Amino acid sequence: MTKDEAWEMIDSALDHSYSETDVTAIREALAQPAPDCKETGVCVQTGLACFGQAAQPAPVQELVTHTINATHTAAVATDYYWIPIDGNTPRGVKLQLLGNGGVAAYGNYQGAPFWSHWAPLPKRKAE
Repeated sequence: MTKDEAWEMIDSALDHSYSETDVTAIREALAQPAPDCKETGVCVQTGLACFGQAAQPAPVQELVTHTINATHTAAVATDYYWIPIDGNTPRGVKLQLLGNGGVAAYGNYQGAPFWSHWAPLPKRKAE
């Protein structure tokens, strides 16, 4: 059985019931790398990894949310920005604060005109 035949059987699986022999043949066919993916290890038709084992989804690339600044001195967020200080700025709680001179600090905002912007603290993702 070829890989294409196996995929056809899977596509029509809702309309049929297959014997254990058919299921085994499907599994074996899908575990074989297709000729066009032996070089790269990724099937050009399905995007699945194929290294002579059962097909598995290619690894998911994590979304890049930062870059290194032009002077290579800091990692800078690409999806997160300083918020201008206004009437809605939280008071009396720990924040990231940006002073008028461009220096950042952690602290409590109490209304001092020295601070121009703020940002909430980052938190860890639940695992």
